[in-house]
Amino acid sequence: MKIFKVISLFLLFGLQSIKAQHFIESDIWLADIRINEGNIYFGAAKNITNAIGYDSQPFFLNDSILLYTHIGEDLQADIYQYHLKKKANSKYTNTKESEYSAKLLPNNNGISVVEVEQDSAQRIWTFDLNGNKGKVYVPKVDSVGYYAWLNDTSFAAFILTEPPSLQICNTYNNKTKTIATNIGRCLQVSSFGNLYFTSLEKDSVRWLCRTENNGSITKLIEFYNGVEDFVISKNNLIFCCKDGMIYYSDSQFNLGWRLCGNFDAMGVKNINRIALSPDNKRIALVNISTEKK
Repeated sequence: MKIFKVISLFLLFGLQSIKAQHFIESDIWLADIRINEGNIYFGAAKNITNAIGYDSQPFFLNDSILLYTHIGEDLQADIYQYHLKKKANSKYTNTKESEYSAKLLPNNNGISVVEVEQDSAQRIWTFDLNGNKGKVYVPKVDSVGYYAWLNDTSFAAFILTEPPSLQICNTYNNKTKTIATNIGRCLQVSSFGNLYFTSLEKDSVRWLCRTENNGSITKLIEFYNGVEDFVISKNNLIFCCKDGMIYYSDSQFNLGWRLCGNFDAMGVKNINRIALSPDNKRIALVNISTEKK
């Protein structure tokens, strides 16, 4: 295995020491959210995983099913699903390899994942909508950490270079183009088709950035210290999280970050990832646990 790739994998996906059989405990909480004419309201949050291990990287397949990555004590990573109506969890993929970062394919005919293969390659694979028939999708693009679909034929990828780079990858010819370096793991696409990502500056300040139609990159707003992940609503509000709080800003960033939710009293004190359902009526919060289960 390539040493850098292995170390990066553990840092990115939450595993601290394979020899110690230890991982970061995290759970996914689900809450209702209502966005109405600039006002944002949250319902009470409920822990929907509440199991030993790493439960993170949430993605709403639709308004009824949430996909996420689960890593148990055997350190096997699989994609799981949570049915919102049934209020039940079940395994979605079941392979000898490890799968991360599930997303719906642009054609809606299946899902894509980052597959960690037997030789340590990290490539984009696809499965059908039942989590079966896995196959490599982009064979010549390796070392993918995270990604976001731009359209049917291209995706943006967090590539495990040193430092991490943002590359635009073509699914037909496997060609890649590096457009930024020293980026964060979170990649999001707005309803206008612009790619949003974070850039870490030399002074350890993390900025939210956006690609423009002319190919340029615009620095938009500085994040709070320690914040890396964010999500974009369908009306292009930007949400981020710090400790047990949720903040938002509109697409103009005129008023900076504004507090809109506080889950600290519910025991959700260390949120590090968030996801919104397609109808923007549910929000998933990944809370890193400070207590052993």
